Amino acid sequence: MSNAFLDHHDSWKAKHTVTSYGFPMLKTKIGTIQFRVLDNVPTSRILHFNSIGNRPVICPTDGCLFCARGDEKTTQHYLNVVNRATDKVEVLVYSAAAAEEIGNLIREVAKSSNSKEFNHPQKYDIELTRTGTGKKDTRYTAKAIKQTFSPEAYTPFDLDDKLVAMSVEEQTKNQGKRDAPSASIAGRGLKSWKGDPPSSVTEVAEPKTVIEDDDKGVL
Repeated sequence: MSNAFLDHHDSWKAKHTVTSYGFPMLKTKIGTIQFRVLDNVPTSRILHFNSIGNRPVICPTDGCLFCARGDEKTTQHYLNVVNRATDKVEVLVYSAAAAEEIGNLIREVAKSSNSKEFNHPQKYDIELTRTGTGKKDTRYTAKAIKQTFSPEAYTPFDLDDKLVAMSVEEQTKNQGKRDAPSASIAGRGLKSWKGDPPSSVTEVAEPKTVIEDDDKGVL
């Protein structure tokens, strides 16, 4: 029998699992995820996580005003994968630390198999395990798992179309509007802004240039 209360939560979750970029993100806190890579190569971007309040933006690199004033930046990698837990296409978002572990695994598999069949992660599942929650104690381990797969059954997202850098014009509009971190951010010990006082007006960047803050979206 239908339950309106539970149906509401189910429908809400279904409508709000997509990020502001327009695709569901696969992240791991502490634990293990298993996925099959769909892309031939990852898509990579430089991000400023604190240049406009606590809303990260994709760096345009050339002529970037946030780079020019010395704002903190980091690299993130994006990869279309099939999440084996959901059997759906999601975008794995991972940092340099996870990239190193995944890279080591790919090299090991290619070397041990001595076969072109297994020289790319499209040929096997990757099981990625994360321990720790902070920059200093987070560790990753990865292993390969042979499992049947039909790539033609899945349609990857066009990441270049969705991961659009913030234009210099947008940066100029937002350059002086540094907001104080939200209570949840401050509670996690992240530093508030130094220099310019918090703005009383918050300008929201274009959806394509903003990531929802959730452990910085970084694996």
